[in-house]
Amino acid sequence: MLVEWPHQRVMIESKLSAGLRDHQADSYLQELRALSKLDHEAPVLFFLVPDSRTRSVAQEVWERLGYAGRDDVEGQHEGVIVRVGTWQTAAASIRTVGIDDPVAAYLRDAFVQMVEDMTIRSPAPMTLQEAAMLESPEFIRASQALADLLVRVREQLRTRGEQPSMSKGQDLSWSGFYSGRPEEPECRIWLGYFYQAAAHFNRGPVWLQLGSPLLEEAVRGRIQKAGFEVYEGNIFPNWGGWIIPIRLPQTDDAARQVEEIIEQIEQVRQAATSNG
Repeated sequence: MLVEWPHQRVMIESKLSAGLRDHQADSYLQELRALSKLDHEAPVLFFLVPDSRTRSVAQEVWERLGYAGRDDVEGQHEGVIVRVGTWQTAAASIRTVGIDDPVAAYLRDAFVQMVEDMTIRSPAPMTLQEAAMLESPEFIRASQALADLLVRVREQLRTRGEQPSMSKGQDLSWSGFYSGRPEEPECRIWLGYFYQAAAHFNRGPVWLQLGSPLLEEAVRGRIQKAGFEVYEGNIFPNWGGWIIPIRLPQTDDAARQVEEIIEQIEQVRQAATSNG
C-alpha cells in the first residue's frame, strides 16, 4: 500500500507468517526512489508485522538489501528510510482514535479485533526433553539426512520454474526454504523440518507452511478433504499460517523421495486454491 502526502511517500508492506520474496525489498525501494525524486522528505518503506516476528523480519529485510547480520528495526538505505513496526502498535494507536460516525467506529473496532485475532500468540515453549533431543548425535545425523533431502527437493522445484530461496534455519529445531512461481504468488510455500511441531503434534518432522492469503477456514477444510492434516502455526513463537505435516516417502530411491514430496506440495496447493 502506498500512502502519499504533498512532500513524502510511505510504502507499507504487511506480513503475518510469510517471508519476503527474493527481490521484494529492493523492488519496493526502487519504486519509492522513482516516485520520490521531488519530495522534500525521505521516502519510507514500512513493514508491518506481528510482535513475535519483528527482529526476524528486520534481519531478513536487511539481508535482502546486502546487510547480513543486521536486525535494526529502523535505518536507511540509499536515501530511503526502512522501518519494521508491529500490527499490535498500529491497532493500539487506532483503538484510541475518537470517531463520531457509528459506521467508521464499527470499522475501527473490527480492524482492531481482526489484528488481535491474527497476531496474539499463545507460545508452546520447548520442553526439556525436546531440548535434550536436539543435542543428541542421533538427532544431528537424522537432521543432516533430512537437510540433504530438502536440498534435492529445492533444486528440483527450481528446474520446474519455481524460485526457491536459500535454506534458512534458526537453529537445529527448524530449517527450510520458501518456494513459489512468480506468476502464482498466492501459492508460495515454506517447506522444511520443524521438530518442535513434530514433538507437539506427533507428526512430521517435515512440514509445509501456507501463509496469507490462504488463511481462511474454507482453505483449511479443502486441504483436509484432500487427505492432509492442518494445524495453526501461531501456537509456536515466530510462526503463523497453516502448517501441514508432509509424509516422508518409504523408499530408498532418492529420486522417488523427491518426487513424492513434490506431489504432496502440489496436492496441497491445488486444494488450497480450488473453488470446490
